[in-house]
Amino acid sequence: MSFKRSVLLAFTVICFFQNSFCQDIKVATLSLKPEKSEAIEGVNFYVENIIDNRFSKSYLGIVQIGFNNTRTPLVFEQSFSKELKDYFDVIFPNKTTSKPITIRIDELKISENPENFTEEGKAKVVLEVLKPKGNNMYELLGRYSSVSIKTTIDATGSHSKRIQDVLKESLLSFFKENPNFESKGMLNLQSEPNGTPILKEPIQKGFFYTFFELQHNRAINDDKVVITKPEERNKTDKLIIKKEDGLPSNYMAYYDGSNIYVNSNLYSSEDYFVKTYKIDNFLLFNEKFLKDISYLNDLSIVLGKSEFPYMQARNCFILDLSTGIFHGITKDKMKILLDEKFPDLYKLYKRYGQKDDEKVFDILKELFEKENPERIREILAPKFLNN
Repeated sequence: MSFKRSVLLAFTVICFFQNSFCQDIKVATLSLKPEKSEAIEGVNFYVENIIDNRFSKSYLGIVQIGFNNTRTPLVFEQSFSKELKDYFDVIFPNKTTSKPITIRIDELKISENPENFTEEGKAKVVLEVLKPKGNNMYELLGRYSSVSIKTTIDATGSHSKRIQDVLKESLLSFFKENPNFESKGMLNLQSEPNGTPILKEPIQKGFFYTFFELQHNRAINDDKVVITKPEERNKTDKLIIKKEDGLPSNYMAYYDGSNIYVNSNLYSSEDYFVKTYKIDNFLLFNEKFLKDISYLNDLSIVLGKSEFPYMQARNCFILDLSTGIFHGITKDKMKILLDEKFPDLYKLYKRYGQKDDEKVFDILKELFEKENPERIREILAPKFLNN
């Protein structure tokens, strides 16, 4: 099969799965709209700027709408940054004695867990408080997270209140812990114009706040977290990383010197870190998720994080470090790559591939040694896809 025909076939398969998620998406909207009477007195800051650093930016979560409880993506009425800026302008107004801060939002999500006659509504935020120093350099004044969980008859109707609660609580925690704006270190938010550093440099050992830091190979040390392995026999490839207070760590990834572990919270409601294998431009791992899905767009990711029990099968996935898009290692893709030119590798894949990431790693490693790397990348992770 020619290269062009291979890419065309891969594109057809990908479009099928993409369209199955993305056709005629209807969304629900909400607005924060605080009252002026809700303004917080006695704080010494105002929010000057919002940086949207969420891994998937399209939706806040999945809600249940109507008599049939139709699962529907939720978004703000305004753009993400404007909705938050308008909220903070009312809650923390700019006064003559106020100091400006920048907020980087790493995660803001809602979820619903329906029960017999009630629903559990949940909102979570992870953010950094920053002080700009110029040239995309910032002093880190603190990193905060907050979760609000409440049981109600209508969780969808009260998400606005929960989002307001976690945003307000996070910034009040900052004010309480760091009223003098003491620097916790520097944060470099300058994007690398000449490629992706993690693909060109030795990987820094330590923790990565978000995908941006992973992509730019900017790790930090943290000797206060507790790292353990789950007791379950089938989770030996996973780590549990918690803060001193026993709560889950909010890091996106961790490199122990041998493997990168990625936080499953990126694509699910779980909080463990899954072991990955770096191969070419990708991080390869095995996970229980949608069956034979070609790539994870924002809708499939928010479904995974919604806490609905829809996951179907264990598959191998890759995270493209150059784009931040998850792609499934599907049977169709591997057939294109292996069936004609590498039948022995294809037999090995058919026997072990869907559930054994180490076998798939060995297969892909040999394939990259024998085949045009660009052709492999085009089939595994086409560049024309966008979340």
